[in-house]
Amino acid sequence: SYDVIERFDHGQVYFDFGSGRRTVDQAAEHCLRALGVPGERMPPTSQGKIALLRTETDHRRLLFFFDNVDDVRELLRLRPASPESVVLCTSHRDAAELRPDGVAAIRLAPLDEDTALDVLRRCAGAELVEAELDAAKRVVELCGYLPIALRVVAARLVKRGGRIERVAAELQDRQRRRVRLEKVLRALDFATDGLDEPHAEPDD
Repeated sequence: SYDVIERFDHGQVYFDFGSGRRTVDQAAEHCLRALGVPGERMPPTSQGKIALLRTETDHRRLLFFFDNVDDVRELLRLRPASPESVVLCTSHRDAAELRPDGVAAIRLAPLDEDTALDVLRRCAGAELVEAELDAAKRVVELCGYLPIALRVVAARLVKRGGRIERVAAELQDRQRRRVRLEKVLRALDFATDGLDEPHAEPDD
């Protein structure tokens, strides 16, 4: 969004959905306030706010950036009226099914190690990461170099404190347990593959 921000001379609006913790109603009200709508003009209902948002965005060149969206389909309700405006969003859910509605889904590749460490530094603190750099490298690897996983781990470090080494050990242990469980499930699938339906289904 930083590369194209100058194209949207009527303003830019950012809103963090918090992965489902905040609603479309809150997003619509935030956008309206960012566009200069005073409290006395704020509609009391979500439908009214969304309708007013379309009115306020008509004939304007705006950039909306919605972060950590849980249900991308909900964003369709927040589309601005002007075709010159653009909506960007980030989500861990696939939006490919919304292509008929004009949504362009872009799947991002995992981060490289250096960038993943930078995310951890920004979210958990550079001093903490540098003090346990080897452990931090294991953490970003165990997180699959995915930003959302790194942010969750960083939030835990900030909230609970403790050492990165301990977090790395816990992630490693969970990964081992997951692998063991997957092996058991594959064995169960193989064992029940040749059974007829009454024998394959467990009793209630």
